Amino acid sequence: MFTRRATVLTAILTASLLVSCATGEAPTTQTESELAPHLNSVLDESDDVIEEIMAEFPDTEVVAREFNIYGCDEPGAGDSMGHWISAMAFSTTDIPGGVKAVREKFADIESSYGTKKQAVAYADGTTWPAPSHHLLLEDESGSYLLTFDGQASGIVQTRVDTACGQLR
Repeated sequence: MFTRRATVLTAILTASLLVSCATGEAPTTQTESELAPHLNSVLDESDDVIEEIMAEFPDTEVVAREFNIYGCDEPGAGDSMGHWISAMAFSTTDIPGGVKAVREKFADIESSYGTKKQAVAYADGTTWPAPSHHLLLEDESGSYLLTFDGQASGIVQTRVDTACGQLR
């Protein structure tokens, strides 16, 4: 009696597994944009870089900060992808020392450094006007443009263009 019940039970379980496997949906492949991180995660990552940059300058104080979200121009990005562009200014008591320390710490991602007014070229070919001295750092988390007047102390302005992320 026990073996007959076990056999029937095994047959029912096997049949239910076959039915559930046969009716399940096939796994779908995700597009590159669906695999992208959430836009807030992208902002957090770029904020970490900005904090590292600011840590190289003594006596910093944020003067102003502004955020804007824009669509991404990446192929296949669609309406669900965006990137942040933020502008921030901070004061410091030692601009030359801070710039030197940032250049040493981020030497592997430095794209451009200049001491005159010019259009700064980003890796993607876009340009942005630098009114005087500038330092451009670029990596997978975004682009970090620092502009400053070359004085011993004063204001350092940053323009951050983050990587693209999901607008979930």
